[in-house]
Amino acid sequence: MSSAVIPRRLMVLLATLTLLGATAPARATPALERFGFRWDAAWTWEQLEARAAREGDGPAAGVRELRGQVPLAMARVLFRHLARLPNMLDARRVGQRAAIDRGSQRTRGAEQALSEATRTLAPRNDLAGMLECARALAAARARLADPFLPELRGRPYRPEPAAPGPVARLRIRFDYRVAETLLDALESGATTDAEWKRLAHDPVFRPILRNRALIGVRSEELVGYWQRAQDPDPVNRLYEWAYPGSYFDFGGVAVRAGAYRSLLSEMRAAAPNIAARAAERLAPYLPSDLRMEASVNVLFAGAVDGWASLDELGIDLEHFGDDWDYLVRVVAHECYHRGQTLSLLPLTAQSVPPEWRILHDGPMATVWREGCAAYVGYARPQPPTPAEIAAGFALFDRAFRQRGDREGLRRLLAEGIAMSGPYYRMGWHMARLIEKHDGARALGECAVLGPAHFFARYLEAAEAAGVPPAQRFRPEVETALRALADPLDAPTLLEAGRILRAVDPGARRRRAAAFLAAAKGNPRAGLGLVQAGEALARAGGGAASALPLLETGLRHLGPRAGNLVRREGYLLLENGAIKPALALFRLGARLGPGDPDRQFLLGEGYRLAGSGERARAAYRRALELSPGFAPAARALALLDARAAPP
Repeated sequence: MSSAVIPRRLMVLLATLTLLGATAPARATPALERFGFRWDAAWTWEQLEARAAREGDGPAAGVRELRGQVPLAMARVLFRHLARLPNMLDARRVGQRAAIDRGSQRTRGAEQALSEATRTLAPRNDLAGMLECARALAAARARLADPFLPELRGRPYRPEPAAPGPVARLRIRFDYRVAETLLDALESGATTDAEWKRLAHDPVFRPILRNRALIGVRSEELVGYWQRAQDPDPVNRLYEWAYPGSYFDFGGVAVRAGAYRSLLSEMRAAAPNIAARAAERLAPYLPSDLRMEASVNVLFAGAVDGWASLDELGIDLEHFGDDWDYLVRVVAHECYHRGQTLSLLPLTAQSVPPEWRILHDGPMATVWREGCAAYVGYARPQPPTPAEIAAGFALFDRAFRQRGDREGLRRLLAEGIAMSGPYYRMGWHMARLIEKHDGARALGECAVLGPAHFFARYLEAAEAAGVPPAQRFRPEVETALRALADPLDAPTLLEAGRILRAVDPGARRRRAAAFLAAAKGNPRAGLGLVQAGEALARAGGGAASALPLLETGLRHLGPRAGNLVRREGYLLLENGAIKPALALFRLGARLGPGDPDRQFLLGEGYRLAGSGERARAAYRRALELSPGFAPAARALALLDARAAPP
């Protein structure tokens, strides 16, 4: 353990613990055969009870008591480390390890539970004394039980049939590299500081550090917890056994490393069936033409059972024990997030007015994202209760009332997602009612169209179902939610999504051309046309095909185009399509002649096309409209400087 990683205060505490154990006999690695019994990985309760009966009725009764409290797999771990104690009296020092653990309320509770359980221990150095210590530690472990760190009970994986279709287009694989590397390091007892630091900086740990950063954990502290968790001293291992949350949960991983290795081995063998079952759960609730690749990192101590970001998916094995059905549900949940990311049309949020953006991107997006994923793969064995659902609606109403308070909304959002909280359960209920009313395909459409459409679909389903008031929104909220969804013309946007997801470039262009012909006379098709044009432009080399869709879409949108002229014009410029970009900027200037930004963009288009005088005129018009418009002023100054004689 490196003093460069562990603060000096902790080093002093470690030295104190060493002195506290100085009265015990010299430590040598004890054999696994002790007190007339072999403590290997295969002994049974019947064998132990038979051996204890030779000591008398009391020890045999103690075995029967333990058998009712501790799963056999965990009892084997407990007795293996008790057998390594030079003297059973050393068990009284187990609670002292809390002094070098994280200073949290959980750790203080562990210290108190272990102190109370071992304070009166006076065990003899024989089998009866070992059983006395085991019962005391088992009682402490029961007090410290954490529902998020379940026992490993040795339950085997039982494959279930899964339809082959979803597996072909929704491919899920698992990456065990970091989990296995961590187990190697925790078991070795000799991992160097440099090796720990390399592991801590592996990109796969970024989600853990982001989650844990909320409570002040940095990568160097993560290394410190790993180093303490790897200590093979039997007193430390017994502390980890009694308190699986020790060392930020890594103690519980270290003491059960062998069991986790077996679990990973079984998971590897079962992975194709796990992936197929998860894909089968996902498929009805995503677009039928979506193709997805999802790589799920398998980790420990991630603080949550699973997580998903734009480019990372992970599951925390500690949360599952060997509850395989739970594992499948959470894999489906996190992979559904991946499906949402791939399905969601980027432009759906463009129609949200600025004053509603915080509410839309915060509470509404969270309820949609987490609620739908929770419905596809719900972590808890029982569905949310009406009271839990009502709590989500009440919290959302508070957020609606505080929609102008960014800091207040941030606090309410944290309350809504903590411990898979009210927003998850509210969203679960909304997704369930939408499917009941409109079918699973409706949730697939919500994955494409986003939060505003999801809330609008719920309003329709709730009205048809006559849900109780606690599961409804106030009239003012309903009116606002409908207004947010109104610009989203579902049929045209869904067709734009199919164009976006088309794999064959030729088929994409043909479909886009047919879409343009059908939507030219539809004034509500503006956003869908722009989205389809953007899909062609992003495909590379499609500027000529994209421009008619973009121009027609922007004309339909008119004053509602907002910053789409800038977004799409610069996208064309990034692809080297200067003339199409200039055409778009000209259209933007005509649609918004009083907008200084549109004039500035027109100037940029002319400048890049080599028309300096026209660019200068456009920049000047921007400054006439807004004398303090800095981008135009800088561009004009730069243009004048380049034109000045040397």
